[in-house]
Amino acid sequence: RGLAAAAAAAGAFLYAGARAVQHVHNLTRVHTDSGYIEIRSTITIGADGPRSIAGSWMGSSNNNFVLGAQWTVKLNSRLRKTRIYFDRHFPGGYGWLFPGVGFARVGIGLDRSFGVNASEALKYFVDRLAVEGLINAEPQSITGGLIPVGGTVTVFRDDIILAGDAAGLCHPISGAGIAMALDSGRLAGLAAAAALRAGKSALNRYVKQIDTLYGRSLSGAVRRRQEMYAGERDGAADFNAAIRRVWIGLIPASVRI
Repeated sequence: RGLAAAAAAAGAFLYAGARAVQHVHNLTRVHTDSGYIEIRSTITIGADGPRSIAGSWMGSSNNNFVLGAQWTVKLNSRLRKTRIYFDRHFPGGYGWLFPGVGFARVGIGLDRSFGVNASEALKYFVDRLAVEGLINAEPQSITGGLIPVGGTVTVFRDDIILAGDAAGLCHPISGAGIAMALDSGRLAGLAAAAALRAGKSALNRYVKQIDTLYGRSLSGAVRRRQEMYAGERDGAADFNAAIRRVWIGLIPASVRI
């Protein structure tokens, strides 16, 4: 929201509640609250999330997701560190508690192919933390959505480039994507500006930058994710061992599953 406001202050046109519905030869048709408008652009940047419409226009779509759900709740006492939880109630993912000042964001991510209901899994997790006295179980706000975990997709074709979740720039193990969204968004903007000056061939540099920054690391993380959650299906001991091999940070000696 802050970035959108800053862009508008710098001269960008902001259409809240709008949806792009068609793109043909540099012309994008957009549905707004007041009707349809058409926007002509030399370069279009798709920064429209994991189910990117812009990506579908260029035949480049994310196909592997986890489902995330999160509540903002009252934090009962100060915590200095993020907490990560593994549990059979959220297979193919994990639970998190991100502490703030007086509040916390509590959420879960899970693989829907296991047949687990995300809302029920989150409620179980929130209740568990409330019983431990860490939080109040009443939500102040609720968010959720798909998280791409299949690695990068094609980021440039014709007059469209993709950034952030639309480009698959999200860590397949942790689900983290904010830093990559900001970095790729900045690079996409610079690439579009360069293309206006020097032609669309300048966009090839953006492709190389994304591959250099994220291609190898994310493709490796995809393989590690597959290894980790194959262990989850095999049993408690195998999953415990897989977490220690694969997870991106240090964890306690035992893992509750």
